[in-house]
Amino acid sequence: MKHTKGPWKFNINKTALLALNENNEHSFIYNASPYNYIEPNTANATLIAAAPEMLDALESVYCECSSLYLHADNCFMLKVESILKKAKGE
Repeated sequence: MKHTKGPWKFNINKTALLALNENNEHSFIYNASPYNYIEPNTANATLIAAAPEMLDALESVYCECSSLYLHADNCFMLKVESILKKAKGE
């Protein structure tokens, strides 16, 4: 499973979450409908918007820790690996 690359940003009215590519073209990610505009929806959309950056950061942490020769059975490494697999649909 491949996700849409970030960055992900809200449109000007905060009614949709869009992915922008290097040509400033956008792809629709999430509908934060003004008819459903309640605090949890906004909080969820904000979290969703940060997902690509969080995935990149977690992959960097995993690579850095792997280069430090942390054992594969290390509880932290197992948890990070599990989260990365889940995020990638593996």
